[in-house]
Amino acid sequence: MEPVLSMLEKIPVQQHEDWEAGYVLLLWMSIIVKIPFDMCRLDGSATGERTAIRRIYNVCLRFLRGGSTVSAAAAYLTSCFMTRTDVFKACFPDFISWCSEAMSPKEERTAEEERNFLAALSAFSVILKHGKRDDLYMYAPLMFKTVLDSGYKSTKNSLIRKFGIKVVQRIGLVFLKPKVASWRYKRGSRSLAENLKSGGVAPESNILLDDVDEDVEVVEEVEDVIEELMQGLKDAETTIRWSAAKGIGRVTGRLITMFCTIVSSLEPMKAVYGFKSPNFMLKVTIKPDRTS
Repeated sequence: MEPVLSMLEKIPVQQHEDWEAGYVLLLWMSIIVKIPFDMCRLDGSATGERTAIRRIYNVCLRFLRGGSTVSAAAAYLTSCFMTRTDVFKACFPDFISWCSEAMSPKEERTAEEERNFLAALSAFSVILKHGKRDDLYMYAPLMFKTVLDSGYKSTKNSLIRKFGIKVVQRIGLVFLKPKVASWRYKRGSRSLAENLKSGGVAPESNILLDDVDEDVEVVEEVEDVIEELMQGLKDAETTIRWSAAKGIGRVTGRLITMFCTIVSSLEPMKAVYGFKSPNFMLKVTIKPDRTS
C-alpha cells in the first residue's frame, strides 16, 4: 500500500497528458483498501494526519476537488474506502461536513465550486450504492436535506442534475428495507423437468406471489423522495428523466401494495410528465430488484 499511496500523494491532480497513471493508481488503491483487517495495523508509530486512514482520506478529497479526468476513479475509491467499518466511523462525519459545504446553496457558483458540487454528488452516489444500509440509515436524513437544499435542479449542468436524481433515488432505497414486494410478478418455473411434469402449466404460486403485505415502517421522507423523483420526470434531458423513472420504479418496488397507487395512476402521469417516463418506470417496477 505504501508505494501506491506515496505516488498518489505526489502525482499532480491536473495532469492531462499522463492522466492514465493517476487513474490506474486510484483504481489500484481502491482494491488495496479492501484488505480484510483493521487499517490501524499499517500505521506503526504514525499519528494524526500521517496515519494510513487520514492519508488515504486526504488523497480522496484531493482528487475529488481536482475535477480532472480521474474524478470518476476518485469517487469509486472514496466509496470503497468510506464503506469500510473502521473508516466509516472515523471519517464519514468529516466527509459529510465537506460535502455539505461543497453543496451549500448559492445563486452563482464559480467553476471550482461547481466542480466540488459535482464531486460531492458523485461520491454520495457511489457510497450509497456500495455502502451498508445499517451504516447509512442514520445519515440518510441529513444527506437528503443537504441535496434538497443544494438547489441541484436549478443548475444548468445536466451532470449535476443527473447525479442529484441518482442520490435522491438511492437515499430512498436506504429508507426502505431491501425486500421484494409480494404484489410483484414472479417468473414461472425455470426447470424444464418440472414444466414437463406439470404438463407445461406452471403452478399459480410460481406466477404471482401471494398478496400478503407485511407491516413495514415507512418514514416520512419516502414521500418527499418520490415527489422529488416525480419532478425529475419533467427534466429536459432524456437521461435524467429515465434515471428518475428508474428511481420511482425501484423505490415503489419496495413498498407494500397500499403505498403503490403512484404506479396505478399512469394515465394522469402521461399528461403531466409525458408518455415514455411513466411507462419506463412501470417496466422497472415489474423487473427483478436491482439497486445499481
